[in-house]
Amino acid sequence: MNAGAYGSELEQVVDQVELMTSRGEPVCLTRAEMSFSYRDCHLPSGAVVMRVRMGLRKEEPAQVSVRVRDLARKRKASQPSGSPNSGSMFRNPPGDYAGRLIDAAGLKGTRVGACQISERHGNFIVNHGGAKAIEVRQLMELAQREVHKQFGIELVPEVKLLGDWES
Repeated sequence: MNAGAYGSELEQVVDQVELMTSRGEPVCLTRAEMSFSYRDCHLPSGAVVMRVRMGLRKEEPAQVSVRVRDLARKRKASQPSGSPNSGSMFRNPPGDYAGRLIDAAGLKGTRVGACQISERHGNFIVNHGGAKAIEVRQLMELAQREVHKQFGIELVPEVKLLGDWES
């Protein structure tokens, strides 16, 4: 995916990606051969990334340290810590934030089994011990239903659900 936070995305530094196709063939893509969008990098279906080469800027270590500390402080103040969590569950819809919408829908703190929509950030689901994948999915579906019902906005999962979810 095209991961990002605080105005930066992975696409800004990717120079080359080496991957293995679903047929087991190695492929090397340059940045010019790739297409990125919000939270997606449009690789061939079923491909597995083996290596990524990034082009980074040289900066003064002291400046980098200050920026890293500031971002870590910002993240710690706004995101759950102390319990395992999913990271962001949903993509931000254009012009808004998934966490703000989930909060505005009154869902912060909602629990299903051992899972809970974080009281600190609505776009995170925390595991209070022994959580099951189906419980996470139930909270995701609840958030999607309520946000759509109240605001007419469809939350698109940022996570991928693997395995058999039909039963």
